[in-house]
Amino acid sequence: MGNNPVEILTIHHSKGLEWDVVFVPGLGRGARPDQPPLLQWLELPAPGGDTDLLLAVRSLSEAGSSDALSRYISGLRRERQANERVRLLYVAVTRARHRLYLSGHARWAPKEQQWVPRSGSLLKVLWPAVREQFAALPAPDPGAETDKPDRPDLQTLWHPLPSEFTLPRLREPLRAASLSGGEHEPRPGPDYDWVGPAARAAGTLVHGELERFAATGLPDATALPARAGFFVTRLRELGIDAQQAQRLAADIVEKLQRMVRDPRAHWLFSPSQVEARSEWRLSGVVEGQLRNAVIDRSFVAEGCRWVVDFKTSTHAGAGLEQFLQSEMERYRPQLELYRTLASRAGPQAVRAALYFPWLGEFRELA
Repeated sequence: MGNNPVEILTIHHSKGLEWDVVFVPGLGRGARPDQPPLLQWLELPAPGGDTDLLLAVRSLSEAGSSDALSRYISGLRRERQANERVRLLYVAVTRARHRLYLSGHARWAPKEQQWVPRSGSLLKVLWPAVREQFAALPAPDPGAETDKPDRPDLQTLWHPLPSEFTLPRLREPLRAASLSGGEHEPRPGPDYDWVGPAARAAGTLVHGELERFAATGLPDATALPARAGFFVTRLRELGIDAQQAQRLAADIVEKLQRMVRDPRAHWLFSPSQVEARSEWRLSGVVEGQLRNAVIDRSFVAEGCRWVVDFKTSTHAGAGLEQFLQSEMERYRPQLELYRTLASRAGPQAVRAALYFPWLGEFRELA
């Protein structure tokens, strides 16, 4: 760490929206040096896209001795580590949009009579930019004691417990809440309204299939029965017994076959859609609260950006229209959040909707 560490704090304000604050402490700390390995190797790019392998064995005849190839490999590794430090620092400082705090210390070099950064530290990378700030600091008091730390080392003390000791009664654990401080955020993926472990397993499997359709386009309905074996295997991996897995797999195949025949599904899952995204994760401040969302499907069509949430609800009997209206009201706050966040992605007007693949129904938020 060096004697008389001095902390320098740099604050940077960027113009525009106040998005986040980044703290980068400990810039003065150097990286721990690597122990010299017995066997050193390094892959280097070669013409034609291949790689060349350099291999060197450390000499054991004399402590600290090494051959020229080993020194060459070590030098290349040091260069890579130096480049990696620059990359890490770049990633850290470019994340800040409102404030950036950089904190680091330098040591006093008596011979040079100046503050110098530790070799291998991030402060060393920044030194050309902060050298003058450190040079303006006074030299440390030569009479000050610097060998011992100001605080004692932390120690772990063992205390025997009395024989009558009993564990205290624990409080009820805190319930997890969203970052917004309000209601829980919608969980990633579609909302499956079935009940029970089998339904959750089927929902996970169907979710994966919908992601696949979004990437490749809808398959032909006649090709889906061939997926039944995979469905059974996946359901078994999710803890469903063999007989139930067979029934669920057949039901999923039947439902997917109905879905792929729906013209609306072909429109939603077309790979040719502009700016098409699936599982689109968005975050933003809405009415003073940080909100997060995962949108099942989004794309731009005819000058509008669509955000669509999939609902695998099922309904039997009469009253389908009334059921769909109640579902729209139930998920209205969620769709409004999606529309608000997606509106910040571009100039297009945003339209939000629910798609019920098992029912073949599509309802747009008014």
